[in-house]
Amino acid sequence: MHREVLVTKYLPSELKIVLEQCVKMINYIKSRLLKSRLFSKLCQAMEAKYESLLLHTEVRWLSKGKFLSRVLELKDEMKIFFEQDKNYDFVHLLKDKIWCTKLAYLSDIFVIFNNKI
Repeated sequence: MHREVLVTKYLPSELKIVLEQCVKMINYIKSRLLKSRLFSKLCQAMEAKYESLLLHTEVRWLSKGKFLSRVLELKDEMKIFFEQDKNYDFVHLLKDKIWCTKLAYLSDIFVIFNNKI
């Protein structure tokens, strides 16, 4: 088994929840073509480093670190997008400093594992 898969299995429940919520956010945007285009336009308008989110898949074991890093980098753009879309559950998460700290910690964990390979 790959290290990342093992880490995911033994993550504390608080971090697993953050991971699952990130997947839900990404799927919400990426699974709808119009929402994906609108998010891309928002990122262009805000001159963000990236214009799209990465889709997380269980098959690609390197994807967790990359997609969590991208969520972290586009956090502000996602917050604005969800506010405009009136999805206040996601807005609440992205405004929560503790949740964002857990996201950053989780991202760091998986980036370290990706760099060790």
